[in-house]
Amino acid sequence: MKTGSKITGNPNLIFYRHAEVDPNTGQPSSQSFCPMPKDNCCLSLDAGNKTSAQNAYNLFIANGYRADSTWAISLQEFNNERIDVWDDSQHNNSAHSVADYSIFNKSQQKSISRRLKDKAIGRGRQYP
Repeated sequence: MKTGSKITGNPNLIFYRHAEVDPNTGQPSSQSFCPMPKDNCCLSLDAGNKTSAQNAYNLFIANGYRADSTWAISLQEFNNERIDVWDDSQHNNSAHSVADYSIFNKSQQKSISRRLKDKAIGRGRQYP
């Protein structure tokens, strides 16, 4: 859910903690970069100017979630898809941000997610 202001300029990278990677390729699925219905069309992320890929991963795990890896997408790559990223600082995570997919229908969200996944894979796994 968007609670803060729209992120512009910095950070260059936005970190996404990914729950599962394909055991054969070590890569995430495009479905992973698509928001879940329970998340109100927003994808939970961490701003790279406030944390590292390792810290984003460790905090996610410490909060009881499961993640295999951390991947990164640039703010520009989100913006190129007409997705705004918003500050959503939490009491236990000042780097928390969300990417807002709400202007797109489910089919469009899936297409965008495939393109963003490809960008993240091209950049490579950030942690571990």
